[in-house]
Amino acid sequence: MVRRYELFCERLVRERLYDATCLLLTNRDKGLKGGYAEPNREIGFKNFAASLSAHAMAFAKMRE
Repeated sequence: MVRRYELFCERLVRERLYDATCLLLTNRDKGLKGGYAEPNREIGFKNFAASLSAHAMAFAKMRE
């Protein structure tokens, strides 16, 4: 099931339907303590946050 979500997220980015996606996995115990796993760095949080930050900065520049 995880691989299916991973492929879906990759496809959204590669086909330029989304600028970035993020897939984080956790379970009930680890999630409450902040633990998670990223099955693929391409769709990990760091890339997603960088893309979001770039969009926010571009928007802020437009508003000046």
